[in-house]
Amino acid sequence: MKCTRSITVGLVLCVLFAPIAKAAAQASSGSAPAGLTEWQPGRVPGSGVMLLLGDPSKPELFVTRFRYPDGLRVGPHWHTTSVHITVLSGTLMLGMGDAFDSTRAQAYGPGSFVLLEGGMHHYEWFRGAVTIHVEGIGPFNTVFLNPADDPRRKT
Repeated sequence: MKCTRSITVGLVLCVLFAPIAKAAAQASSGSAPAGLTEWQPGRVPGSGVMLLLGDPSKPELFVTRFRYPDGLRVGPHWHTTSVHITVLSGTLMLGMGDAFDSTRAQAYGPGSFVLLEGGMHHYEWFRGAVTIHVEGIGPFNTVFLNPADDPRRKT
């Protein structure tokens, strides 16, 4: 029985850490994942995105960075999966709920860590040029509570 548990725990650990091992192998081979050092235009006008690892549309680990200009606002929305956010620069202003209310937001400066559970309704804006580091397990999508707030629909 003890041997069976050890094997089961070992298999679970292998499954959990396989994406990390794959990333480490890529890094040690000298071939960085596509987009590692290049900012691409983000979905929100004025923003940028850099994909470091994985594919957010697939059921796998993904790691991205986003940057936003000072004063940009993102209306109430939620994500289809939980994400871990680390603020690298600037101040992320994050509020919870279905309506944008700047008096109910929390400020997160450089070094701050935030866990946003999938389905959690929130809104945000940015003080200074803000760069955030985001990690999660896909598939990842953003759903706006008011479709008119979705910048992907605007051209």
